[in-house]
Amino acid sequence: MQAGARTYLEILGPDPGQERPADGTLPLDAHLATAPTLQTWAIHPPEFPDRVAAANSAGVDIGEVRDMSRETADGELLEWRLTSRAPLPAEGTQPFLIDWGESAHPAEAGLPTVELLSLQIVSPDVGATRQALEVLGAGDAEVIPGDEYRVRAVLRGPGGRLEF
Repeated sequence: MQAGARTYLEILGPDPGQERPADGTLPLDAHLATAPTLQTWAIHPPEFPDRVAAANSAGVDIGEVRDMSRETADGELLEWRLTSRAPLPAEGTQPFLIDWGESAHPAEAGLPTVELLSLQIVSPDVGATRQALEVLGAGDAEVIPGDEYRVRAVLRGPGGRLEF
């Protein structure tokens, strides 16, 4: 899968300094991770509403579209929309869709860079996985057969090679 200039990696996880929600869950099923893992991934397809409609028409369960926002350390308000479903579709191998709207894209914030060397989607049902990815706009993702759903990524950064 080819990564473009507006590609970025966001690492999410529990913050030991914050209280967990009353129901114990965290966004993107982060509460289920027992070790560092690649839980899921996202894509920013052009024509976000069209991809949402296509997914709904094709029976690809992406959940609901949610409006989100947060304030940056500089006080700027970022607003975006994303698709959200719990549990994660296809155990996280199906990406969620995100639309940054008018907000500055996070990749434009001068963040440290890493190189995405490979991204593989492992699936026990390669055909269905490829079909869902095509509908969502990620048809060029590499899908390989395996006994269970998994996302694998290999990155290279200042500290060397990192595999999830």
